[in-house]
Amino acid sequence: MTHIPHHSPPPYDPSHPSHGMPENKPSQMAWAALFCGVGAWTLLPALAAIAAVICGHIERKKILQGEAPSAGLTVATVGMILGYIQLGLVALGIFALIAFFGLMALGIAIL
Repeated sequence: MTHIPHHSPPPYDPSHPSHGMPENKPSQMAWAALFCGVGAWTLLPALAAIAAVICGHIERKKILQGEAPSAGLTVATVGMILGYIQLGLVALGIFALIAFFGLMALGIAIL
């Protein structure tokens, strides 16, 4: 009968790449910016767009200051851009409604 020696795991070494280093994955705030940006196009145009822009700016600032993983930069930026585009479209829609009803009030609007 052969005896197989039992080996314990190696001691903790903080300089080893797998120890003490946070994973470089997008943070929850970056994902929130992206999900709100997508939600701005599907569920709640104005509210989700505002949330996407706010979350995107907060996360980008944290990433540039080194407080958040850099992997979230693209995710946060895409969410923020989706939010800004949707806010622009919402503003354009509001302007079009005001112009339409203003012209109707003057009797100029064509139906």
